[in-house]
Amino acid sequence: MHKFPISKYKRYSELPLDELNTQKFAIYLIDFNWNYLFANAVACEVLNKTQDEVVGTSAFAGIEVDPEYSLFLKKVENGSVATINTISPATRKRVSVTGYPLEDCYYFAVSVLPDKEDLMNELRSQLKK
Repeated sequence: MHKFPISKYKRYSELPLDELNTQKFAIYLIDFNWNYLFANAVACEVLNKTQDEVVGTSAFAGIEVDPEYSLFLKKVENGSVATINTISPATRKRVSVTGYPLEDCYYFAVSVLPDKEDLMNELRSQLKK
């Protein structure tokens, strides 16, 4: 998982959105009603939407969230930093998600994990060398 020094920020208004937009992993900020406040370029690419299409919409509208992911969200909602490796309810890809509670929103950093076939192809490639 790529790191961003989120611990030095407390509120949405303090976050350097321009810098977040240039990160090479998906970042999104969600208000306490679970609506998107911000999604960086990578997050928009993963969601296959523009920032204008994402911001203001519900993060979980029409998406079935499994119990493990619900528990992860509860931890963040209750003020804990939490991480989960799971299948994205939005894209159905394997992801690592870390959630951070801020004073006025939630910050989520998401990395897509390689699937089994990608890992096997990489291993085969390495063995041929």
